[in-house]
Amino acid sequence: MKTLLRVLAFVCQICPFCIAARRYPKSAFALTMGKLEKACPFCRAYRELKSESSRKDHYGVSERKSG
Repeated sequence: MKTLLRVLAFVCQICPFCIAARRYPKSAFALTMGKLEKACPFCRAYRELKSESSRKDHYGVSERKSG
């Protein structure tokens, strides 16, 4: 499952639309992409991996998800 998540997130990393939206986050294009990315499985996987990596503390141990 983790491998599939990484593959989907990689597609988001190389997507030209997503790259432009991340590069110019306050543009009208990025705001529109923000609405569309909720339905995109690649963007959801990218966002999930990014939030997972931001939950890690300085020792590299990730917090457990509750619920």
